[in-house]
Amino acid sequence: MGIYSAKISHISEIKEGDKISIPNDATNGGRALILLQTAGLIKVDEAAGLLPTLKDITENKLNLEIIEVDASTTARTLEDVTCAVINSGFAVDAGFTPKEDAIFLETIDDNSRPYINIIAARREDKDNEVLKRIVELYQSDKVKEIINRLYKGSQVTTW
Repeated sequence: MGIYSAKISHISEIKEGDKISIPNDATNGGRALILLQTAGLIKVDEAAGLLPTLKDITENKLNLEIIEVDASTTARTLEDVTCAVINSGFAVDAGFTPKEDAIFLETIDDNSRPYINIIAARREDKDNEVLKRIVELYQSDKVKEIINRLYKGSQVTTW
């Protein structure tokens, strides 16, 4: 996830009263607020955990106007806001290369663990050979290359 702008080139250029769009769903909206906190723009209540909402903002020194929109439309809001927090998949779909175009990117570290996509099965299917084969095929170098090409290096495989 990253912060993108058509109006500024660095996070430090955000000023009093600027508008920032974020995804409106609980998971991505919370993640976006945490990213804005990491960027030093706001502070959120730690008690909210991974799912803070606008009500959990405890500090907003620049009086930023944070606007919630559908995650798939965040890139389209760039003409109307100073910046937008955009999921990397939607950013790539909008023509961005996250590592080059974002003015601030989410750090990949232990705090990223909640956002890792996993393949899960019911306990009774844990030894299912077909499911094991799907995982084996997915977690291959060929799939890793395809993910890297399609997502322009913005998706990190964890296997």
